[in-house]
This record gives sequence, structure tokens and C-alpha cells, in this order.
Amino acid sequence: GRSTKGTIPLVQRPRRLHLPMGHEVKPDPFQRWSHSTNSAARLHRALNDAAVTAVEADVLMDADGREAIMSHHLRRSDLSLRTFLRECVEAARAVHVKLDFKEPSAVHAGLPIVAEVLDSFLQRGVCVWLNADVLPGPGNRSSPPRIDGDEFVQAARRICCPCPALSLGWRTGLSWADTYTDEDIASMLDLLKRNSLLEGGELAFAVSARVLLRDVRPILPLLDAAPHAQLCVWTGTGEPALSAGKARRLSDALESVCERVGYDMLVAETLLWGLASDLATDTVLIGRDVIVGVAHCAWSLWRCVVHFFTVVLATAVLTAARLGGDSSGRHCESYEGYSELASAA
Repeated sequence: GRSTKGTIPLVQRPRRLHLPMGHEVKPDPFQRWSHSTNSAARLHRALNDAAVTAVEADVLMDADGREAIMSHHLRRSDLSLRTFLRECVEAARAVHVKLDFKEPSAVHAGLPIVAEVLDSFLQRGVCVWLNADVLPGPGNRSSPPRIDGDEFVQAARRICCPCPALSLGWRTGLSWADTYTDEDIASMLDLLKRNSLLEGGELAFAVSARVLLRDVRPILPLLDAAPHAQLCVWTGTGEPALSAGKARRLSDALESVCERVGYDMLVAETLLWGLASDLATDTVLIGRDVIVGVAHCAWSLWRCVVHFFTVVLATAVLTAARLGGDSSGRHCESYEGYSELASAA
């Protein structure tokens, strides 16, 4: 479902918001999320908490590569994807589900399991999201994403029918200054065109809240090109809460498209918490960029020094070889002259 027109209210306590999507499903646009629900205990708490209306979890393969499990980065968990979905389907009350796939093998192993229970979810009015970072993005442009965007979209369409809502994003990294660029948007548009996603279907673009705060302008043409799509603004697992001031700034910056924006953000409950979170985050990001900058400068300087001494050494060798050749030539000329004088005598 879409939100109604108007700014989505900011929540002044640890809460994650997102606009739900789904086939013929129109739930309330304001959701209380259980994030990183990657263990049996966390899932049990979420399903038994009347305030929670949606659960998000990460999908990874176990250490043996045999089973899709709920985990963000560790290769072990007490909760498999199959058990996670079964518990959600059989829960006393319906909760929406968002699955964040972390690697290609998890996509191929997990989608058939999703397909088995998709009808049961839809019959209960449950929205299902399939999320993946499918393009390199701010702070992580040198590392290609683990999941190929074309393969992800095509696998979801081929295996799951009807195809659940797709949430596509960029793989981001720590950076204080990097932003979403026109090139990032062009890459996403190319992906959408190749897979006919501009023509319709449930679609969201997942963007980092802190990165988007630096400049929202590149994102707006993407929403213009895909008028049926929505924007999911997120803060990541383990990321400090966003201050209410920054959250409000972000909401104001997106006012022109507010009816198409959802927030999956952790917002600080108090002013002090928000200030501490912003200070800690900015300090870490600035420090990281300074260290990276110094490292790049040091590497460039080292390359210049190595290049300089290489040139000096090469010049010295060539000069020595040239001088050696001239000396041999003069020696030969002297020897020939001495022979002529000896013959004349």
C-alpha cells in the first residue's frame, strides 16, 4: 500500500518505519519493525509483541552450505529460513516479512522456500519483501556487490509467483563525504530497463539515511523514472540511532515525494541520545575518511618515490653503459693506430 499524502510523522523512540507493499494487500502504512530477527528467541519475542507489525531478517547459508539460515554475517544460527517462515505463517496474528539476502547461494536456496509459503502469506494479508544490495554504492564503489542484480530479479520472478515486492539497493560503506551520484542512478535505471521493471510491479529503492542526508537530489530523478516505485530510507544493523533533528531534515528534504517514502530508521528517543549518536557517527566516519585519505597520499607518495629512484637508477645504468661503450671505442682506435705505427716502423 501507499502512504497517504503528507509527511510521514517521525517517531521519537527506537522504531523502524517502512511503507508496506504487496499484491492486493493494503495494510496500514505505519509499521513497528523487529529488525535483524535472526534467532529463535528474537522471533518469538517479535511474534508475541502486540506492538510489532513487521519483522525483518537476514538470509545466509550455513557453514556447510546446505541450508539457508537467518544470520547477518555468522555462518551459524538456531533459526533456519524454513522455520522462520513457518513460524510467521502460523503465528496467531499476521506480521509482514522482509528478507534481506546476503549472498547468491542464499538467494537460490531460499527463494524456493519462500515460494512454498507465499500463497499462505498473501491469504493472510501479509506483505513479503525480497531485499538485496545489487549495485556498488557510496563508500564501497571498488567492491562489486555479492548479488548480481539481473540474476536476483530474474530468480525472484522465475521461482516465486506472484513475484513478491522487490527492494533493490546499493552496497554502501563507511564514508563521511560520499553521496549517491548520477552514475549510481544511471546504473539502477539500466538494471530496471533490462528487466522491464519500469513498466510496473511492486518496487522499492533502499537508500542509506545518512548518505541520503548529504544530498537527496540524485535520487529524485529515479523516482520520476519509476512512478510506481517507493523509497525505503534505512539505518543499518548496528548503526547508531539517527537524531530527531537529522530525521526531520531528511523528511523535509523529501517533502516533494513524501507520499512515496517510507522510513526504516532507528530514531533516537532523547535529544542527548541523538546528539551522542550523531557525534559518534560523524567522528568515526570523518576519522575513517582521514585515515583513508592519508593512506592514499602515503601510497601515492611512495609510488612517486619508487618511480623517481627507478628513473634515476635506469638513467645511471644507461649512462654507465654509454660511457663504457665510448671508452671501448677509443681503446680500439688507439690500438689500431699503434698497429699502423708499428707496421710503418
